[in-house]
Order: sequence, then structure tokens, then C-alpha cells
Amino acid sequence: MGPSTELMFDRMELMQDSCVLDIAAGAGGQTLNAAKRVGPSGHVLATDLSPGILKQAKANADLAGICHVETQVF
Repeated sequence: MGPSTELMFDRMELMQDSCVLDIAAGAGGQTLNAAKRVGPSGHVLATDLSPGILKQAKANADLAGICHVETQVF
């Protein structure tokens, strides 16, 4: 899904300093890609129904050194 995600971000004109709401984020694959695009001055909120999967998404962000990702069960 990588190329499709990048195309979607291109069409959204997702850029530095943007704020992103990732609904049904799962383990955060798209979340991390979005966070890289918006940079440290941007913000990404990843939501999902599962607290466990969001814990994994946050761990993945932390492991990648990305600190501008927040998770919330929704």
C-alpha cells in the first residue's frame, strides 16, 4: 500500500506543519508515513477502536524517533 498511500498524500497536498487525523490507524503504517511528511512541527492523531493496536502504533512511532504522533481510542 506504500505507493497508494504516497499518492493519496500527494493529492491531499500533505506538507510540513500539517495536522493529520488518522482514523482506524491500526498499527500505524500510514500514521508514520504522514508523520514523516508533516515533520516535527506538524502533528498526527492516530485513532482506533483497539487500545492494544494503538499501543503498538505509539511504540512504532517511538522506535522511529517520531514524537509528534498522539494516539487516542475512539
